[in-house]
Amino acid sequence: MNRYLLTVAFILSALFTNGQTISHDNVQQILSDILTAQKALQGAVILSDMKGNDIASADCRMTKRGPKACKQDFMNIAAEKSKQFSYDDCRTDYVGLESLDIAAKGATVRANRKRHYWGSLTAYYPAENPQYRIFVIMEQNIYNGTYYGVPLCAPVVARIIKSLNN
Repeated sequence: MNRYLLTVAFILSALFTNGQTISHDNVQQILSDILTAQKALQGAVILSDMKGNDIASADCRMTKRGPKACKQDFMNIAAEKSKQFSYDDCRTDYVGLESLDIAAKGATVRANRKRHYWGSLTAYYPAENPQYRIFVIMEQNIYNGTYYGVPLCAPVVARIIKSLNN
């Protein structure tokens, strides 16, 4: 059993030694920064390869005392929504994202609370031969600012792609 786990760990580390590494902490920091800037209530990010293997993920809800882990019901929603779009659905270019060479699809849906919406964005990078799938979902009160999926979540996707390229 240990040999199998070491082999998997070695293969995964070999896949990301070409300068395209990103950790849970990187993704968590990006998400926290954007949530603060957007005045969003909570959010989650799932970064995976095209086979569905998780590379990094993060979740965060903003409280008066600072960032905290999301509640489990929100994470269940994030996991369910992350499987919603396939690559073929995500061929649209959005303003502000076209220079990043991604295929992306945004969505906005009313949350289970009054005046709250979930905005999400699924992105495949690079657009022509995708290696990564990035899913971002955020909850926003309509009075705090934009609550549409693309403008709300695009800064997270952009920063993750820049981190992958460094």
